[in-house]
Amino acid sequence: MKVLLSDSIIRCQGKKRNHLCRSSRELCNFYVVRPSAGVCFTKGPIMNSETPAMLSETALAYLSALTYRPAAERQTCFLPLGGIYWDDEIPDIQQLMRLPEDGLLQILQLFSIRYRIWQGTPQSEDDQAIWDHSRSQLPECPIFRRVQLSADDQLAQDTALRSSDEITEALFAEADQLSVSEKCSGVQEFSATFDLRKCNGPAGSPTVRIKPWWARVFRRRNASEA
Repeated sequence: MKVLLSDSIIRCQGKKRNHLCRSSRELCNFYVVRPSAGVCFTKGPIMNSETPAMLSETALAYLSALTYRPAAERQTCFLPLGGIYWDDEIPDIQQLMRLPEDGLLQILQLFSIRYRIWQGTPQSEDDQAIWDHSRSQLPECPIFRRVQLSADDQLAQDTALRSSDEITEALFAEADQLSVSEKCSGVQEFSATFDLRKCNGPAGSPTVRIKPWWARVFRRRNASEA
């Protein structure tokens, strides 16, 4: 089993980032999949957006290219999925994260819906309609072939959810400003601003440039696991 949380993936999610005041501040946008609505950690407002009813051409093309393999390897992705998946569902997560936003969000939403199916949580009418419509178009797509978990898979999913929450909290603890947008049901976009020139010494000491936000997150997580 491979656990996915690398700085290259987080940077891929932060592809919209812009530098403010040149080298002093960094703005990063990234997605987090949630298994239920209303679950978030936030220092700012949440803005809602409407969910398209049908799969976009991008999402349909991506999902159509997938082939179900019974022997596919289970993987764990802390960000953005916050859960488990199989390598026939996402052969290359960096390729997935480079998809146009409309297709990417719909695919992430399908994973969020499946998380709720695994939990036995009732779906909203909109989510159920999206799942049913997508499944009717692509019944052999591997995402729709795994709607029940073994005891071992359920344990891995629960562990991944907890770890994802811990990592997300660590990200937010490092952010100087944060806003959250509900991009679609079960998928949130976080826009975080990080001050890269915080003073980490005594009061009155010179401002010292510290590590980028993603490096600080890994430092915090490694320290907690030591």
